[in-house]
Amino acid sequence: MWPVSRLARDAEGKSIVPSRLGLVLAGLMRAAGLLLFGAVLWASLFSPLGAGASIAPVTIFVVFWVGVQLLSAVFGDIWRLLSPWDTLATLGAWLRRLSKNKAGSSDAAPSGTASADPLISEPPRWASGSLAVGVLAVFLWMELVYPDPNETRLLGWLIFAYTVAVLCGASLWGRKWLRESEGFAVLFSMIGSMGIFFSNSKAGVNSKAGIRWPIAGLAKLKMTSLKTTIVLVVLGSTTFDGLSGTLWWTNLQRGRSGWETVPMSTLGLLGCVLAVASGYYLAMAAALWLLRRDRSDTAFMDEASFPRQVVRLGQHFSHSLVPLLVAYSVAHYFSLLVFEGQDFAALLSDPFAVGWDIFGTAHFRIDYRAVSVDLIAWVQALAIVIGHVAGVMVAHDRAVEMLPRRTALRSQYPLLAVMVGYTITGLMLLLKA
Repeated sequence: MWPVSRLARDAEGKSIVPSRLGLVLAGLMRAAGLLLFGAVLWASLFSPLGAGASIAPVTIFVVFWVGVQLLSAVFGDIWRLLSPWDTLATLGAWLRRLSKNKAGSSDAAPSGTASADPLISEPPRWASGSLAVGVLAVFLWMELVYPDPNETRLLGWLIFAYTVAVLCGASLWGRKWLRESEGFAVLFSMIGSMGIFFSNSKAGVNSKAGIRWPIAGLAKLKMTSLKTTIVLVVLGSTTFDGLSGTLWWTNLQRGRSGWETVPMSTLGLLGCVLAVASGYYLAMAAALWLLRRDRSDTAFMDEASFPRQVVRLGQHFSHSLVPLLVAYSVAHYFSLLVFEGQDFAALLSDPFAVGWDIFGTAHFRIDYRAVSVDLIAWVQALAIVIGHVAGVMVAHDRAVEMLPRRTALRSQYPLLAVMVGYTITGLMLLLKA
């Protein structure tokens, strides 16, 4: 029923003429992101301590980690505008150009001196790949393993240290490095490719916006080993989050508390990431074996060794895992977003716990009857199923784009089997089996 690629054509979308309203909205989003970042950083470092006193934990683990993922999946890469680091890097680049222009107009450059910006043209390998994966791994470990992830002062100093590191990297290698090598920017841009709005050019006044069908943008997403690793790590971590809520895991950790739970939880987190990655690459190995048996001539079947071919094939299809990543986030964190989001509204009026009521919401309390248990269950189950169906569709579209139809269908059987396995596992974890 789907013999030729459709998503690549749909991903072109329809151009939208940028309006003044759109530019104003983009500016407001940048300002809001920067102000909220400043409030979170100040509150985490200097606000009074106590249960629910600081806006930092709920902003980081609910609004930032869950909310931005879901909004990006629907509307596009909104983090590109909300990111305080991108905004600060943009302001820094503008101030540097302004100071250079003033210096150039007042003093002539000495003869023989270079006028180019003395930036390092290419970042080292660790700064363009390992750093992004490492930062996300530490963040996930803090969220899922660390005994007290809401430790406000620690969050503040981690945010401060990361901000300094990211801005130093942007000053050395430019904003392009920030958008392509900063872990959160890479993750949210991949998720944003599912959204209906997109930008088809670099930053600047000449950027062109467009609108397209949901998930179509995944067909244009260029996956690399870095992006594939990030998707597998985040997908595995969400699986562990579900596993850690089961009765089996509770019995396994019985009698342990605090730091005593860290070794087992760390092993569990690593095990889930490895299990998800192993299942995916086993499917790729089986698909490659089928392609070899059919004697298919493809770009990733060259003189390289079989493992290298498997990794390369995995990169071609890893974009199909992005809908699964979003589906798992919806399934596991929907109730958290609904309930803790109400707490965020209250804290937003008094971010520093000094008695303010800026937006008139400081009196808000969490209403646990806002959504029913049945509705939460339906949202969780439908998210898992729809996300996996979308992943199969995206993988099939890529297969028929690269291979003859019969070979394309056969090559997808192993990945389909793994997707079904992921679906069953996800539903079982939701049931706390």
